[in-house]
Amino acid sequence: MKKLLALALTLSLALFATAALAVDLNWTDVEEQVAGLDAAFVNIDQVGVKIWMPTILEAQELTDEDIADGYIAYFQTADESAAVGVTYTDVEGMSLEDYAAEVAKVGGTGIENMTVNGLNCIGYDLEENDTSVVAFATEAGYILEFSFAPVSDEGFAATVLLMVASIQAI
Repeated sequence: MKKLLALALTLSLALFATAALAVDLNWTDVEEQVAGLDAAFVNIDQVGVKIWMPTILEAQELTDEDIADGYIAYFQTADESAAVGVTYTDVEGMSLEDYAAEVAKVGGTGIENMTVNGLNCIGYDLEENDTSVVAFATEAGYILEFSFAPVSDEGFAATVLLMVASIQAI
Protein backbone atom coordinates (compact mmCIF):
# COMPACT_ATOMS: atom_id res chain seq x y z
CA MET A 1 0.00 0.00 0.00
CA LYS A 2 2.79 2.42 0.85
CA LYS A 3 4.42 1.75 -2.53
CA LEU A 4 1.11 2.50 -4.28
CA LEU A 5 0.69 5.76 -2.38
CA ALA A 6 4.26 6.88 -3.00
CA LEU A 7 4.00 6.17 -6.71
CA ALA A 8 0.57 7.76 -6.89
CA LEU A 9 1.85 10.93 -5.25
CA THR A 10 4.79 11.15 -7.65
CA LEU A 11 2.65 10.49 -10.71
CA SER A 12 -0.07 12.84 -9.56
CA LEU A 13 2.37 15.73 -9.40
CA ALA A 14 3.30 15.11 -13.03
CA LEU A 15 -0.33 14.70 -14.05
CA PHE A 16 -1.43 17.79 -12.13
CA ALA A 17 1.20 19.81 -13.98
CA THR A 18 -0.15 18.49 -17.28
CA ALA A 19 -3.78 18.80 -16.19
CA ALA A 20 -3.30 22.40 -15.10
CA LEU A 21 -2.30 23.31 -18.64
CA ALA A 22 -4.64 21.17 -20.71
CA VAL A 23 -6.95 19.22 -18.35
CA ASP A 24 -6.37 16.26 -20.63
CA LEU A 25 -5.70 12.97 -18.85
CA ASN A 26 -4.65 9.81 -20.65
CA TRP A 27 -4.06 6.33 -19.29
CA THR A 28 -1.13 5.87 -21.67
CA ASP A 29 0.72 8.55 -19.71
CA VAL A 30 0.75 6.45 -16.52
CA GLU A 31 0.06 2.79 -17.35
CA GLU A 32 3.69 1.66 -17.46
CA GLN A 33 4.51 3.32 -14.13
CA VAL A 34 1.62 1.67 -12.28
CA ALA A 35 2.22 -1.81 -13.72
CA GLY A 36 2.71 -4.35 -10.94
CA LEU A 37 0.83 -2.37 -8.30
CA ASP A 38 -1.92 -4.08 -6.36
CA ALA A 39 -4.70 -2.89 -8.65
CA ALA A 40 -6.64 -4.01 -11.70
CA PHE A 41 -9.18 -2.73 -14.18
CA VAL A 42 -12.80 -3.19 -13.18
CA ASN A 43 -15.49 -3.21 -15.86
CA ILE A 44 -18.67 -1.24 -15.33
CA ASP A 45 -20.58 -3.36 -17.83
CA GLN A 46 -23.87 -1.43 -17.65
CA VAL A 47 -22.21 1.52 -19.38
CA GLY A 48 -19.30 -0.08 -21.22
CA VAL A 49 -16.47 1.59 -19.32
CA LYS A 50 -13.64 0.42 -17.14
CA ILE A 51 -11.60 1.99 -14.37
CA TRP A 52 -8.29 1.05 -12.75
CA MET A 53 -9.08 0.21 -9.13
CA PRO A 54 -6.68 -0.52 -6.25
CA THR A 55 -7.66 -3.89 -4.78
CA ILE A 56 -8.09 -2.33 -1.33
CA LEU A 57 -11.29 -0.81 -2.75
CA GLU A 58 -13.64 -3.78 -2.77
CA ALA A 59 -16.89 -3.97 -4.75
CA GLN A 60 -19.92 -3.62 -2.49
CA GLU A 61 -23.34 -5.14 -2.95
CA LEU A 62 -25.85 -2.48 -3.92
CA THR A 63 -29.11 -2.18 -2.01
CA ASP A 64 -32.44 -1.42 -3.65
CA GLU A 65 -32.10 2.10 -2.25
CA ASP A 66 -28.63 2.47 -3.81
CA ILE A 67 -30.01 1.38 -7.18
CA ALA A 68 -32.96 3.77 -6.85
CA ASP A 69 -30.41 6.55 -6.19
CA GLY A 70 -28.71 5.76 -9.51
CA TYR A 71 -25.73 3.74 -8.28
CA ILE A 72 -24.46 1.11 -10.66
CA ALA A 73 -21.27 0.30 -8.69
CA TYR A 74 -19.73 1.11 -5.32
CA PHE A 75 -16.27 0.30 -3.99
CA GLN A 76 -15.02 0.78 -0.44
CA THR A 77 -12.05 -0.07 1.76
CA ALA A 78 -12.62 -2.67 4.48
CA ASP A 79 -12.33 0.02 7.16
CA GLU A 80 -14.76 2.27 5.22
CA SER A 81 -12.21 5.08 5.13
CA ALA A 82 -12.36 5.57 1.35
CA ALA A 83 -14.93 4.95 -1.36
CA VAL A 84 -15.66 5.24 -5.06
CA GLY A 85 -19.24 5.46 -6.24
CA VAL A 86 -20.48 5.18 -9.81
CA THR A 87 -23.90 6.57 -10.72
CA TYR A 88 -25.83 6.66 -13.97
CA THR A 89 -28.62 9.21 -13.98
CA ASP A 90 -31.18 10.14 -16.63
CA VAL A 91 -30.87 13.89 -17.21
CA GLU A 92 -33.01 13.88 -20.35
CA GLY A 93 -30.17 14.75 -22.68
CA MET A 94 -28.72 17.63 -20.67
CA SER A 95 -25.37 18.83 -22.04
CA LEU A 96 -22.25 18.85 -19.88
CA GLU A 97 -22.37 22.65 -19.92
CA ASP A 98 -25.94 22.66 -18.58
CA TYR A 99 -25.09 19.94 -16.07
CA ALA A 100 -22.14 22.02 -14.83
CA ALA A 101 -24.54 24.92 -14.21
CA GLU A 102 -26.82 22.60 -12.21
CA VAL A 103 -23.85 21.29 -10.22
CA ALA A 104 -22.90 24.87 -9.33
CA LYS A 105 -26.45 25.51 -8.07
CA VAL A 106 -26.19 22.63 -5.59
CA GLY A 107 -22.78 23.63 -4.21
CA GLY A 108 -20.32 22.09 -6.65
CA THR A 109 -17.03 23.99 -6.75
CA GLY A 110 -13.92 23.96 -8.91
CA ILE A 111 -15.97 22.95 -11.94
CA GLU A 112 -13.75 22.47 -14.98
CA ASN A 113 -14.00 20.98 -18.43
CA MET A 114 -11.79 17.96 -18.92
CA THR A 115 -10.92 15.25 -21.39
CA VAL A 116 -10.17 11.77 -20.08
CA ASN A 117 -8.90 9.28 -22.65
CA GLY A 118 -10.58 11.28 -25.39
CA LEU A 119 -13.93 11.52 -23.56
CA ASN A 120 -15.25 14.99 -22.69
CA CYS A 121 -16.31 15.42 -19.08
CA ILE A 122 -16.42 17.85 -16.20
CA GLY A 123 -14.69 17.57 -12.87
CA TYR A 124 -15.92 19.21 -9.70
CA ASP A 125 -15.75 19.05 -5.92
CA LEU A 126 -18.43 18.71 -3.29
CA GLU A 127 -16.50 20.20 -0.39
CA GLU A 128 -19.33 19.53 2.07
CA ASN A 129 -18.91 15.78 1.40
CA ASP A 130 -15.10 15.83 0.92
CA THR A 131 -15.74 14.38 -2.53
CA SER A 132 -14.41 14.89 -6.05
CA VAL A 133 -16.54 13.92 -9.03
CA VAL A 134 -15.95 13.33 -12.72
CA ALA A 135 -19.10 13.43 -14.88
CA PHE A 136 -19.59 12.28 -18.47
CA ALA A 137 -22.66 12.91 -20.64
CA THR A 138 -23.76 9.88 -22.65
CA GLU A 139 -25.46 9.64 -26.01
CA ALA A 140 -28.42 8.04 -24.21
CA GLY A 141 -29.09 11.33 -22.36
CA TYR A 142 -27.62 10.19 -19.04
CA ILE A 143 -24.82 11.47 -16.83
CA LEU A 144 -22.24 8.92 -15.71
CA GLU A 145 -20.47 10.06 -12.55
CA PHE A 146 -17.50 8.69 -10.66
CA SER A 147 -17.36 10.05 -7.09
CA PHE A 148 -14.26 9.73 -4.90
CA ALA A 149 -14.06 10.37 -1.13
CA PRO A 150 -12.33 11.51 0.99
CA VAL A 151 -10.15 13.73 -1.17
CA SER A 152 -8.77 15.55 1.88
CA ASP A 153 -6.61 12.43 2.37
CA GLU A 154 -3.54 13.31 0.26
CA GLY A 155 -2.64 9.69 -0.49
CA PHE A 156 -6.15 8.84 -1.60
CA ALA A 157 -6.42 12.07 -3.62
CA ALA A 158 -3.27 11.11 -5.54
CA THR A 159 -4.69 7.66 -6.20
CA VAL A 160 -7.94 9.26 -7.36
CA LEU A 161 -6.05 11.11 -10.08
CA LEU A 162 -4.70 7.79 -11.35
CA MET A 163 -8.18 6.26 -11.27
CA VAL A 164 -9.66 9.19 -13.17
CA ALA A 165 -6.89 8.96 -15.79
CA SER A 166 -7.83 5.31 -16.31
CA ILE A 167 -11.55 5.77 -17.11
CA GLN A 168 -12.11 4.54 -20.66
CA ALA A 169 -14.36 2.50 -22.90
CA ILE A 170 -14.14 -1.27 -22.49
